Parts: sequence; C-alpha cells; structure tokens
Amino acid sequence: MTVIDADLQLRGGQGSLRSAFVAYVYRKLVLWQHMRRSRAQLSQLSDEALADIGVSREVANGEAYRPFWATSKRPY
Repeated sequence: MTVIDADLQLRGGQGSLRSAFVAYVYRKLVLWQHMRRSRAQLSQLSDEALADIGVSREVANGEAYRPFWATSKRPY
C-alpha cells in the first residue's frame, strides 16, 4: 500500500487523494533540494575536514556527484 493509498483510506474522498499527492510531491522536492545542497557542500570540504568525519575524498566525490534524486545506498 502506498502512502497515497493509506492517506485516502484514512481520510476518504478525492480531495484527500489530491492533498496527499501534493504533500507527497512537496516532501520529495524538499528532500531532493536538501540532497543536492548537502552533496554540493560535501564536494567543497577540504581533505582535512573529510578526515575529521572519517570519509575519504574518493567516497566523498562518489556521493557528491550522484544525481539529486538518488536517495538510497544503491550506486547509480
């Protein structure tokens, strides 16, 4: 069952489906914006800062250049 289906069952009606869909899309857009921004910041960190957080430059670059919509651990 998807989030939208669950919301529709809880609230009932077409208006609820529309508002659930809009909320879902909004949450996705906010998440994607956050991912894009945080990956851009990661690419700007110095080697010393990366060492402080325990991340190699190779791993940081691999994460920084993933597509903004890639939110899982799967490689793209």
